[in-house]
Amino acid sequence: MKKRSTFIRIMCIFLAVLMLGSVIVVAIQAFAYGPEVAIAATGDNNSKTVVIIIAVIAVIALVGALFGPTIVKKLKK
Repeated sequence: MKKRSTFIRIMCIFLAVLMLGSVIVVAIQAFAYGPEVAIAATGDNNSKTVVIIIAVIAVIALVGALFGPTIVKKLKK
């Protein structure tokens, strides 16, 4: 059971890093294009704000995946 737990944790970290990488790529593309392209694609004037919020949520998810199990173990002791 211990090996399965380690495997699942490694897969979760990998998927969180993959999610963060894709969000970073989207953020770079959103800032690289002019505001006319971003507004035309989404129809929203606050498109860069949405990208920043999504990037922050991805970073929080990655930190939670990395340090969450350690913090929970320390709190249980």
